[in-house]
Amino acid sequence: CLITTVKKQLAYAYSSLIREWREGGSLAFDPEELDKIEGFKERQVWVERQPDQVAVGRGSSRYVYLIDNDKVLKLAMNEAGLAQNEAEVNTITHPRTTKLLLADIYDYSTKDYRWILAEYAKRISYDQFENLTGFPFRLILIFGLVDGDFDKFRDRLELFNIHHLLRDETVIKFFTELAATVKATGLSLGDLAGAEQWGKAQDGRVVLVDYGASDEVLDKFYGQPK
Repeated sequence: CLITTVKKQLAYAYSSLIREWREGGSLAFDPEELDKIEGFKERQVWVERQPDQVAVGRGSSRYVYLIDNDKVLKLAMNEAGLAQNEAEVNTITHPRTTKLLLADIYDYSTKDYRWILAEYAKRISYDQFENLTGFPFRLILIFGLVDGDFDKFRDRLELFNIHHLLRDETVIKFFTELAATVKATGLSLGDLAGAEQWGKAQDGRVVLVDYGASDEVLDKFYGQPK
C-alpha cells in the first residue's frame, strides 16, 4: 500500500543519511560500540569513560549525554528506556510527522534501540518559549486539554476570547502540524505540557526534546493510559 511504500522510502533515506554521517567521523567515539556491550549499567559505564561527553539529563528510564555541540546520546537504562527510544524513532520517521517541531534523530541502535543519537536543543523557560514562538505557552496547555484536536483548539480559543492569535500564520502552522503529528503517531499530550519538554535547536527552531513517552509506552510501563 501507499503508506508502506512511503515508510520504506523514508527508511532508505534515513539509512543514506546515517551512512554519510558515519563516513564523516565527527564523533570522538562510535556509539555502535554500545551494541557490543550487554547490560544497561555496563553501557552507562562505557559511555561515561569516553572523552568529551557531558551528562545533561537523567530520567527514570534514560540518561542523556552531550557529545558535541549539536548532538546528544540518549541511553536506555531499562526496558522502558528501550521503548521510549523506539517510540522516538517511530515518531520521527512516520510519514505524517512534521520534523520541524521535533528534535531530529541522526542515528540509533538497530539491535534493540538501546541508544539514539539526537539533535541537541537547549532547554528553555516559558518566557523564552513565548519570545521564540510569538505566542504564550498557555496555548500548548489548551491544545492538550482538547486532546490535540485543532478544530476544538480553535473553538476553545474563541471561548477564551483569544482567537485573534490564530490570525498569525506562524501559530496556525505550528498547531496544525503538531495536531497532525499527535493524531498520526500517538504522541502523548503529556510530553507537551511543560516548557522543560521543549528546547531551542542550533538553527533557532523551537522543538520538542523528549517525545518518547507515547500513549502505548505510558500504558505498558507506567500504567498511565491517556
